[in-house]
Amino acid sequence: MLNLKTCAFGLVLSSMFVQTGCAGTPGGGGSGGGGGGAGGVLADGATTAPRVRGISVTVEDVRLSTAATPRYGTPVEQKLTAAESALVEAMNGAGLRHDAGLSKAARELARTAPDRTNVPGALITGITSWVGLYDPPPRLAISELPRDGAPCGDQVGPSCREAIAMLAKAARESVRQLTRGGVYFGAGVSTLPDGTIRLVVALTERGAAIEPMAKTLPANGRAEIRGRLLGKRQNPSFEVFDPQGRWTPIPAKLARGEFVGQFSCERGRGAYQVEVLAEGTYGPEVVANFPLYCGEDPPGALRIEVERMDAGVDAAEVARANFAALNDTRARQGLPLLQWDNQAAAIAQAHSEDMLRSGFVGHTSPSTGDVDDRFGRAGVKSAVVRENVARGYGPWAIHQGLMQSPGHRVNILATDVTHVGIGVVIAPPETDAKDAPRPILLTQNYYSKVGADAPTSDMPKALRDRVDALREQKGLAAIGWHRGLSEAAQAFADGIASGNEGRATKQYDALLEQHRFARVETHRVLAPSFASLDGVKLWSEPVAGAVGVGIAKVAKGKDVGSLVVIIAVGAR
Repeated sequence: MLNLKTCAFGLVLSSMFVQTGCAGTPGGGGSGGGGGGAGGVLADGATTAPRVRGISVTVEDVRLSTAATPRYGTPVEQKLTAAESALVEAMNGAGLRHDAGLSKAARELARTAPDRTNVPGALITGITSWVGLYDPPPRLAISELPRDGAPCGDQVGPSCREAIAMLAKAARESVRQLTRGGVYFGAGVSTLPDGTIRLVVALTERGAAIEPMAKTLPANGRAEIRGRLLGKRQNPSFEVFDPQGRWTPIPAKLARGEFVGQFSCERGRGAYQVEVLAEGTYGPEVVANFPLYCGEDPPGALRIEVERMDAGVDAAEVARANFAALNDTRARQGLPLLQWDNQAAAIAQAHSEDMLRSGFVGHTSPSTGDVDDRFGRAGVKSAVVRENVARGYGPWAIHQGLMQSPGHRVNILATDVTHVGIGVVIAPPETDAKDAPRPILLTQNYYSKVGADAPTSDMPKALRDRVDALREQKGLAAIGWHRGLSEAAQAFADGIASGNEGRATKQYDALLEQHRFARVETHRVLAPSFASLDGVKLWSEPVAGAVGVGIAKVAKGKDVGSLVVIIAVGAR
């Protein structure tokens, strides 16, 4: 009997989701192999998690076989071996299209992967960029033959032919839900130093066609990113992380079905990670993700972190380890640690289970809507909600994949959230191989509680100081704060916040009468957070007259925790 071992896997990320108050299919099927993320993972308020036994990470260096291709999106020449040609032939048809660049990447992955069941995301993205592919990381299907399965290269023996048929079947099955939109694939075969023969199929649903562009630019260079969305995707946008880790959006201009963005090396030398986003069937999704190099060449070697996870690690432990990874990253960036929240974790857990059950990876569920809908249905009030979703094979590998995506990285490092809950489902193995890996579906729900960022002392002064600083940044004249109007506005805000609006209105009118303004214009704002008050339109406009401001936190009722702001503008 043929001794064939086959695995199918790959990291899938949706786009990040932010709501103030991404996508594809997960592969596999059937019921989940355990869930974790709600009760029992961590206590509310925890900022650290115990080390999970059975998960280890090592660092390895991988030298690539040739210099990187100089451009993205140009045709790649790849002479296939007889075994690779047979694998391509077995894959062709039914919405599957061969791509020579993916075949070159597949062969390099076959040569360099540390293990057939464990291909680090950094290795996949590094090699696809090296080839000149701008797509998000492809899904992989991998088989290995023992050395006695040869020939399986320039010649194709019986064992090799059988392995090709079985691998092609597994690979096609792994993307059966995607083929209506068109899937590109590549095939690679490599004989390892110990004689083992590794066969790899790389598959991706291409979401955008981007015109050829250089990978390397001068230190002060500029480049135009031009392309078009494929399928029914719409609303393209760009995001960039510079070499210092700072996030910047790039405006996307639309003309005659094409999108255009202007990239600049304005923040110095180094690698800039560029991401193209679009709205897809299941919400925002990443359609392209690639580095551009300013004033330096692409690397000739890759440093990768290899995560190994024992079979006994359960979903709750994956959630804990992923939480530890994201807070460790925040600590190294000098950011406040996020607190674990079991309400958010329960929402995240339900969404991960829904993704497995419904067969997608994304933010917008056919049955539950988007994350804002899910928080509302659960009765969890929030000022800001952010969400990451991913499919991968280990908590650290998923974290690294999210960090390599600008949109997801923004959520992990966001300063406008204070709490997070993580929900995990470990799905059934994708093949019947004895040691086939089990995909992980993971949802991270970040949020800040309503009014949680409000100053604990002298909130009115803190607001005036914040407004003064904002106007100075915008080059606007300082506001003429009026003590009497502020006292009246504060009394009104306090009354509304305590539930005594009727009495407070009379008191407010009486206090205004004492100052004999010809006219007083009153603005009333109900805000979910102190930071959101930066968006009050009045702060960005010329203001004629005296101004008073009052602010208070709602003590009870449906708006509890929200901030009531009264702005009084008086004219003589």
